[in-house]
Amino acid sequence: MKRKQKKHSARKKTRKILRSSRRVQLKKQNTIENPEKLWEVANNHLLSDNPLGALPYLSKLVDFDPNDGILLFNYGACLAQTGDFQAATIPLEKTREIGTE
Repeated sequence: MKRKQKKHSARKKTRKILRSSRRVQLKKQNTIENPEKLWEVANNHLLSDNPLGALPYLSKLVDFDPNDGILLFNYGACLAQTGDFQAATIPLEKTREIGTE
């Protein structure tokens, strides 16, 4: 009887670890490795008038594609809205150089 209980409890632990691992993978897919999801979250913050909340997501997006003028513009505008005007000039100047198309 004890053997069955041990095997059953070991299986439960294994299932629990696998479920936890899947959740971590989904979180990574939905944030760090998925630019579309990053933009969705950043845009939701921007639409909610929360530029400070959008900054980390826009920063990651700019890291993914440093030559995307639209991302650079939004990142620079977001920095300006939070009061960091000096930092905002860098992405805004780059946006002016490369354009938004």
